This record gives sequence, C-alpha cells and structure tokens, in this order.
Amino acid sequence: MFLALIIAIVIAEFAVLKKALTRDGAIAAILIGTSILSAGWQAGCILLFFFVSCSIFSKTANKYSSSEKSHARDQVQVLANGFIPAVYAILYLNQKDPVWLIGFLSAMAAATADTWATEIGSLSKGKPFHITSFSRVEKGRSGAISFAGTCASVIAAAIISFLANYLFNLGLNELRIITIAGIAGSFIDTFLGATVQDLKRCPVCNEFTEDKMHCHTKANHFKGLKFMTNDMVNFLSILSASILAMILYKNIG
Repeated sequence: MFLALIIAIVIAEFAVLKKALTRDGAIAAILIGTSILSAGWQAGCILLFFFVSCSIFSKTANKYSSSEKSHARDQVQVLANGFIPAVYAILYLNQKDPVWLIGFLSAMAAATADTWATEIGSLSKGKPFHITSFSRVEKGRSGAISFAGTCASVIAAAIISFLANYLFNLGLNELRIITIAGIAGSFIDTFLGATVQDLKRCPVCNEFTEDKMHCHTKANHFKGLKFMTNDMVNFLSILSASILAMILYKNIG
C-alpha cells in the first residue's frame, strides 16, 4: 500500500506539471491510483494506459476546440471516471473474486472507449449525427456520434481487452465481455447525453454547450436535468457497463 501511494503521488505530480491534472484533480488521482495499484501492478498498468492515452487525445483535441475549459482533469472528472474502477479494485484485492476483476477491467474499458470516442470524434472533419434524431449536429454536442469516434471506442475497448489478456491471462469469453462492455459504456454515455444530460445555450453566440461559461458569459440552461452533468453521465455509463459485464460473466463467463 505504501509503495502504491508513492507511485501514485509521483505520477500525479508529473501530471500536474504537464497540466494534465489540476491540483485538486491530483489529490483525487492519488486516492484512486493508490487504491488501484494496491490490487497489483497489472491493474496499475491498465490505469496508466487510460490516463496517458486519454490525456494525449484530450490535449490534442483541445487545440482545435472552441471550448473555454482546460484539458486538465479536475477532481470531479477524475472521480467520475475512476471511482467505480477503484471500488472494484479494492473488492478484488480483498475478496479475490474474479467477478470484481471483470468489473474493474470493464469499467476501465468503458471509460477509455468513451474518452477516445469523444476526443477523436471531435477531430473528424464532418458533422456528427445525433444518436436519437439522426440529424447532423455540431461537434461536441451531447448525444453526437461520428464514424471516427465510434471506431475509436471499439479500438479502445479492444486494446483494454488485449492488455487484460496479457496482464491477467483471461479467457476468450472474458475478453469478449470486456470489449462488449467497453463499447456499450460509450453508447450508454452518448444516449444519456442525448436524452437527460444538462444542455446549455450561450446567450452571446447562441451555440449549445456543456460548459457553465461560454464566450466569457454564463450559459443558460436549455434542456435536460440540471444535475445530470457530463461527469454524472460518465459515472453512470461506467457503472452501467461494468454491471452489464459482471452479469454476463456470471451467466456465460
């Protein structure tokens, strides 16, 4: 546990220096990183792949985005993506039940798939489709899907499964479950974003946004549930995907 804490602190501090994490985000990352690393270096490798790859894509996408928020992840963003995997890691550490390992890996697959889909999808040239209306919408709109983003989510989930196979020596059924859960988590996130997520409109440029501020002005609520932020959607999609995976594992794994 002590070694896991030291490693988590070093990585978090490096991330702050690289502006991948805010200071409060680093504190949350240390707690989550310590919990996951305590379950083994293999679990730590999965977490590290998620964080490094998603930080790279987020930073790249941020260069071409009109959003006024930083690509650095804050405390809420870190907890939204990492709390569920950390809980499963702790349960697996204490009980050694493989179902918790499946839950952990599937949660990480869902988090990675969704982030890759969002960031890579935002770099595509054409306008994405809305998942419920199938109409063309602006990039970054909640509920939007693109060919590039969908391919990215599939690739991300498959890579997590590949790493899981190498690190944990899982069977083919388990790898299929993790991949399916990862892709499902990305689509659940998109569907929730299209139906219940809080959507705002900028009073200056009239664009839709998830940000509280746009054009240096407070954005107005347009539709959805006010408490259903993007971070809440991320949390629920990761939770749903991991539960789906564990149910599949118990029945067909």
